[in-house]
Amino acid sequence: MTKQLRVLVAEDGREEVVRALRLAYPEEGHLELTAVCTIPTLLATIELGTPEVMFLDLSLGHPSPLEAVRRVHRAAPGIPLIVCTDVADKATAARSLSEGAIDYVLKGFLDARTMERVLRAALERNTLEGLADLLRDELTGLYTREGFLALGTRAMDVAVRSGGTLVILCAMIEKFPELQQELGTAAAEQSIQETTEVLESCFRAGRRRAEWAHSAAARGHAHQRTQQAGRKLSALGAAHERGILGGK
Repeated sequence: MTKQLRVLVAEDGREEVVRALRLAYPEEGHLELTAVCTIPTLLATIELGTPEVMFLDLSLGHPSPLEAVRRVHRAAPGIPLIVCTDVADKATAARSLSEGAIDYVLKGFLDARTMERVLRAALERNTLEGLADLLRDELTGLYTREGFLALGTRAMDVAVRSGGTLVILCAMIEKFPELQQELGTAAAEQSIQETTEVLESCFRAGRRRAEWAHSAAARGHAHQRTQQAGRKLSALGAAHERGILGGK
């Protein structure tokens, strides 16, 4: 049985996104599409439909479209959000990439090929973050070096596309193995958590999206799940470079 892609769309009465999605998925049973025309209805539908991808028409958020993007993203941060807008508001759409959206499409330029591209990128993002979650340390819940680099690469791509700025801070705790041996694992892990809190305090709330990591190698052992997930991430990256996944 073919798995249906669950898509939730909130747009105005022109329904350009809906028509383009149906062109991209003309066969019955490949697309589970839910369309609404207000942001409150979108927010209420998220919990009922558990979509895999969401589209938001920025015109529904007038006069504060970026606040609308933030509201939707806060309601479902784990669901890829793609915004659509008129060409005249392209700058606002680009700014939405720093507010929670992962991509944008322009009205008047929507076709099956565009839909396929943005949906592939959205699903690839979910796959990447799902694999990166396998690269968290078991004790601290922090990303290992491999997971941090995987998500850092994705964040850099978003920053470049949106014209934003990405700053990656790396802090090394000197003689970490010695600290662990002398004071114990709990104290060593606490030093990492405290370093994280210091770094977070350097940024204003609402202006940061941070993930912190440390190397599992510092503990003197490597987890099998880290190695397996790392190989999957490498394969995913290689596939993307060859044009197998996503891409414009």
